[in-house]
Amino acid sequence: MMPVHVNYFGTERPKEGTYYLVAQEGLLMHVRNNWLDAVIPVTKFQALAPAIPGAKLKLPPIDALVFAKTVAFFRKIYKLHQSEAAVLLHYSKTLGWEVTIPVQQVTEVTVHKYEMTERLEGYDCVGTMHSHGYMSAYHSSVDVKDEAAFDGIHITIGSLQHFPQFSMAAEVVFRGERFPLDETNIHGVQPLYKKRRERERPQEINFSFDPSVLSGFEVPEAWVRKVTFFSNYTGHTYWEKRAQLVNGVSRPSRRRRHAQKSGMLNQIAETGKGLQEFFLGEDKKESKEQK
Repeated sequence: MMPVHVNYFGTERPKEGTYYLVAQEGLLMHVRNNWLDAVIPVTKFQALAPAIPGAKLKLPPIDALVFAKTVAFFRKIYKLHQSEAAVLLHYSKTLGWEVTIPVQQVTEVTVHKYEMTERLEGYDCVGTMHSHGYMSAYHSSVDVKDEAAFDGIHITIGSLQHFPQFSMAAEVVFRGERFPLDETNIHGVQPLYKKRRERERPQEINFSFDPSVLSGFEVPEAWVRKVTFFSNYTGHTYWEKRAQLVNGVSRPSRRRRHAQKSGMLNQIAETGKGLQEFFLGEDKKESKEQK
């Protein structure tokens, strides 16, 4: 077997021969032969047996009621704002599972800002859950970037228009590495579709739970008040939105907002066309006068 040198500070490397070198940069090989002396990166340690990266959660499954309450909260925010929302997941060996709702600013397509520092006494913060509203669940590039520095469980819930059916993407993140989290780690979640092949894309609505678990539960107003909605077109707080609904003045639908935006663009185009015709006419007048 080729020798291995661990490059601790203050240690001296071998002065001859070829050897593996373990350093800050990872696994390297110092190669010496008749015509070359080089240190090169190594992707595989051929002298050893292979090992497959993976992660297995050592915590008990997430409580069915805690999970269902969270999905119900996401559904409430979706119905109110047609937006995303986020919660923090907490676990205690003696107290079990719990969630907290951080103060957050949301839009239709992102949780723009939220406080990730909230902690419960006696609990460890072990991850996050967030929603994708009507869109299917997946981990977007923004999610991956945000979660890279947050070791723990990260679950995305989508397709909330089909509640209590929904889509879900669940992963465990550790030091930026991501591993799939099986639905068996969540009590009460039932898969509606089983993949026949490993690479087969699942149906959009792929999970459900028994809504009777939520019997008597109403999403607390205190949870909802922590969510401030900011549209891409205008801003509304929760109480402003509620006042509009009470007074019978609802926020314009997506289709209407799109039509309004299109109308403005058409108006600008017509104005530009008119200005162009005006200046062309002036140029013609000026050329006639010169003649």
